Amino acid sequence: LKEYANEGISVDKIEHEDNQSVINFLEGKMGVISLLNEECVRPKGSDAGFVNKIYSTHDISLPSSKLIFKRHYNLCKTMFGIRHFAKDVTYDASGFYMK
Repeated sequence: LKEYANEGISVDKIEHEDNQSVINFLEGKMGVISLLNEECVRPKGSDAGFVNKIYSTHDISLPSSKLIFKRHYNLCKTMFGIRHFAKDVTYDASGFYMK
């Protein structure tokens, strides 16, 4: 904020949402990355298995799992969504398992 003041730019307060819950959801103990790693060591692991694991681990009907959402993706089994602070983002996990 000091640099803004030096430039004559008035900044009272910059507000932003805390994104820690999304980071924990992605990188936490039972987060998305952990679930992908777990699926990758399974002999018959798959992209659809990974997405199914996300849904079964994070029950979307519970308020505690408010970051994950599921839509009807034309019966695509590799799609899932995450509610980020700015907006909902849909991901296609096709190829996640192979990478």
